[in-house]
Amino acid sequence: MKAINNMGRRCLLSFALLFTMATWLNAQKIQQAKKVLRLDSLYYAAATASNPQAEIARLVREDPANADWLAYRVLDPNAQEEHAAEVLLRMYRHPQLLRLYADTETAYSRGVADSIARSIIAAFDRLQQLEPTMAVPQYVGFHVSGLQQSVVALPDLVSVAIDKYIRPDYPIYVQFFSDYERQTMSPEYVVRDALLGWICSERPLPRETVLTLRFQLEYWGDIFRLMRAVFPDATEEWLFGFTSEQLQWLRQNKKILLSNAQKRGEMESSQPSVTDRYFRELPPDQLLPPEAPRLIGYWLGANL
Repeated sequence: MKAINNMGRRCLLSFALLFTMATWLNAQKIQQAKKVLRLDSLYYAAATASNPQAEIARLVREDPANADWLAYRVLDPNAQEEHAAEVLLRMYRHPQLLRLYADTETAYSRGVADSIARSIIAAFDRLQQLEPTMAVPQYVGFHVSGLQQSVVALPDLVSVAIDKYIRPDYPIYVQFFSDYERQTMSPEYVVRDALLGWICSERPLPRETVLTLRFQLEYWGDIFRLMRAVFPDATEEWLFGFTSEQLQWLRQNKKILLSNAQKRGEMESSQPSVTDRYFRELPPDQLLPPEAPRLIGYWLGANL
C-alpha cells in the first residue's frame, strides 16, 4: 500500500510538472506578440534628415525584409526601381505624402502609439487563449502607406497603416474617401483592424470554394463571432463600424433583408452583382434603400 501511495504521489508530481510546463509553453506563445516596430517614426526621421537618401538606405540595409514589402507591396506595387531604398525615398519625399506623414506623426505621439500597441498586444493575448492553435505575430508594427491598404499581415508581423486613422474630418480623407469610409478612420479603430486583418490572413476565404452569398455570410459570421469573443466589452457600433442609427436600422430590418435575399435566390448566387451589394460600398439601389448602411453582409453574417 505504501509503495502504491508513493507511486501515486510520483504520478501526481509528474502530472503537476507536465501541467506547469504546458502552462509555461502556452504563456511563451502568448508572449510572442510583444515587440513593437515603429516603421512610421523610423522612416519619417530618415525622410526629414539632412541626408534622407543616406538615412533611408541605412534603414533598408538594416531591415531589408520590411523595407521590401513596404516599398513594393504597399507604397508602389508598380514601382520600376530595382532597389527598395529608391522607392522609399521617392515616395516618402513626395511633398503631399510628406505633409500627410507629418500630420500622422503629430497624431501618433509616442504615448498614443504605445497605448494602442499595448491594446493590440493584449488583444492578441486573448486571441491566443481563445484559439491556441492560431499563430500570433512576433511583431506589432505601424507604418505610413500613402493611404493604401490598411493592414499588412506577414508570417511574423502585423502592421497598421496609421496614416489612415487620423480623424474622420481630416481634409485629405474628405477629398478621397466617402462619408461611410471615414466613419472608422480614427485611432480607436487601429486595434480592431489589426486583429481583423490578422485573423483574416490566418483564416482566408478558400480559393477553391464557390463563394455564394450564403457561404460568405457564414464565413464572415465566424470571423466576427471570434472578434466578439476577443473584444467581449466592445459595442456593435465599434465592431462593425456603424453609427447607432445605422445599427438600429439593421436590427429592425434584419429579417426582411434575409427573407428578401432568400426569395430572390441570392443566397446561392456567387455573382459579384449580387454579393457586392452586401460586401462592398455601393450606391443605394432599388433593392437596398438609402437609409441602409453599406457593407451589411458582415453584420448579417454574425447575426444569422
